[in-house]
Amino acid sequence: ATRGGTAHGLLLWFDGEIAEGNHVFNGPGAEKVAEVYGCGFFPLLEPVSIDKGDTIDLCVQADLVEDQYMWRWHTSIHSDDNPQAIKVNFEQSTDMYSTVESAVLHESVLNFKPSRSEAGEIDLYVLGLMDGRTSLKVIAQQAQERFPLRFKAPDESLFYVNVILQLYGL
Repeated sequence: ATRGGTAHGLLLWFDGEIAEGNHVFNGPGAEKVAEVYGCGFFPLLEPVSIDKGDTIDLCVQADLVEDQYMWRWHTSIHSDDNPQAIKVNFEQSTDMYSTVESAVLHESVLNFKPSRSEAGEIDLYVLGLMDGRTSLKVIAQQAQERFPLRFKAPDESLFYVNVILQLYGL
């Protein structure tokens, strides 16, 4: 980790030289994103506090099942102070059927009243502005104004809005 903060997930993008002199990059700060190379956002099971110097290991696997990919990702975060100490170790998947089936049956789970985290509030706000009339630039500016502690610079909010667009936009 290059800086401390709270990690909610990991974003992957394409960066490569596909032929001599022909470089393709669709990550943060990219001027134009090639449509064929998408970004992938892999959320963590829960927000994780990270410190500058922590090591974040991510192993991603994509399996084609019928006509869709099932993604699996293993995330472990090791403390910079003690590399042997594991802060988190998450095994995750997009397979909806891999959830703990017995948890659905428990009354306490059914009666749980969830609320949105700040990340959920931000996503909801950004999605509400994606109305087919408002530009990404304006959406990013409004998100930065509404959530100044989360987006300290215009490029941070623009990057985040682009991630939401990749996940849910047309």
